[in-house]
Amino acid sequence: SLLKGISEPDGFLTTIDKLLSRQLLQARGFPKGPWRSVSTMFKAADLQIELSKHPKEKPDSSKLVFGKSFSDHMLTIEWSAEKGWDRPHIKPLQNLSLHPASSVLHYSIEVSNLLTVTMR
Repeated sequence: SLLKGISEPDGFLTTIDKLLSRQLLQARGFPKGPWRSVSTMFKAADLQIELSKHPKEKPDSSKLVFGKSFSDHMLTIEWSAEKGWDRPHIKPLQNLSLHPASSVLHYSIEVSNLLTVTMR
């Protein structure tokens, strides 16, 4: 059974890997492309780190407000249908580039409309 080896070293990752390969990759609409196992997808040695040249002063933790204070850095991992996941990259915080047809933009409008109707 899949859950049998979960307590062994790397058993959890192996179990997740098997579940993903059996279920998600066979699911309708799941992106097809190169597949690497979960346990080999990202390694610490692959991490690229680019530090900010202008780090901000660390704020007082008692005065932090959600959505107002941000880290100097962000983690990005590029993905393409040809190559799959690329190397993880920690880099200075910057704007994200989105295609105008990105579904997140369309869904955000729908959520906004739903909230407007709900609040009335």
